[in-house]
Amino acid sequence: MAANAQPPQREPDEAPLFMDELLAELPDGARVLDLGCGSGSFPYRYEKLRIVAYDQHPLVNATEFPAHVTFKQGTIEDLPFADASFDLVIANFVYEHVRNPRPCLEQAERVLRPGGLFYVSIPRATSLEDRIYRHLFQQQGGHLQRYSLESFLREVYRVTGLKLLAYADWPGGYTYLRGWPHLRQSIYRFLRAVRMILGKNLLARNNYILLFRRESRRGWRRVTHCCSHCGGGSVLPEAFDAAAGSGVWTCPHCQRTNPYVKP
Repeated sequence: MAANAQPPQREPDEAPLFMDELLAELPDGARVLDLGCGSGSFPYRYEKLRIVAYDQHPLVNATEFPAHVTFKQGTIEDLPFADASFDLVIANFVYEHVRNPRPCLEQAERVLRPGGLFYVSIPRATSLEDRIYRHLFQQQGGHLQRYSLESFLREVYRVTGLKLLAYADWPGGYTYLRGWPHLRQSIYRFLRAVRMILGKNLLARNNYILLFRRESRRGWRRVTHCCSHCGGGSVLPEAFDAAAGSGVWTCPHCQRTNPYVKP
């Protein structure tokens, strides 16, 4: 490989995940919805696709979008599109900004066709990159949600039938500091010092990129009790009244009894 050649972005046995991979593999005429698009979450050069750029704010550059791109203004809590009308929905660093993620996720699922793909990127709330963002932009609304990978998956699986296909830990880029180059340079010097002295890479796992597919059934399951014998999980109804019976519950897996403890 030449010194300036780029390594492959994806190994043969890896699923497509990056936006350019997903867009390139869509068939001609596929419909793409770019939620919270701003000036565009990706280069709108894919002329074979029908792209809808969607944002709650008016865009001064919307008239510059190519002919295969349509701009619409509105909120992601109530999308003005028919059911099952998109092959790919992209939400690039959007959900951390919304006050109530549940209707936003439900709407994204609704407008996806069965088997359609949902691309999401979110910041990890405990990362240094996200903490600095919150400090700098707290007066402008900033990030309203604080996500971990587990908390976001739990939210998605509780309210939708979307299922995770692939994900990646995304290193920090501090792109929001492009207007403060000196601050950005100072942060990178600090990060290099921390890695050299303490051996900690604070650039790693600052964000997550996730790809979901629309399926029919929700993926989250509630478990209220764990069997002390076999470790199996069980779900006891909220109205379970141990005092009215023997004060025990029976494990559905090993059929042994356990003392009831209110969850």
